[in-house]
Amino acid sequence: MAKKFRTALKYILFPVIALILEVSPYGAVIVSGNLNESSLFYRIHTYCSSFNITLLGLGSYAPFVTTILTISIIITAITSIIREKLNARKALEIMTGLAIILSLIPAAFFAYSMVNALAHYHTDS
Repeated sequence: MAKKFRTALKYILFPVIALILEVSPYGAVIVSGNLNESSLFYRIHTYCSSFNITLLGLGSYAPFVTTILTISIIITAITSIIREKLNARKALEIMTGLAIILSLIPAAFFAYSMVNALAHYHTDS
């Protein structure tokens, strides 16, 4: 029973918490920019759910695919626990790893743009 509880905690509770955070209105950020009258570039941050199709239109596929993977992890874990077979453990670990990697892709892109912005600011001053 303890092993079943740990499996349920690991493969159901944590993905459900992640899904709640992804579905919330602050699950993903759309960063766009605009030039004002004095030719200064400024960024506009728009917050939306990970299910927002606008993300796919703007080329940010990672939040949407991460949400789909999270849902598939929850469904696979529930069916595995109901059937009392833990044979799906390897598939759950692979899907969880892919979801983690895909959720870090936007952060990696944002960190790269921040480094460029800091380098540009440093060379101008």
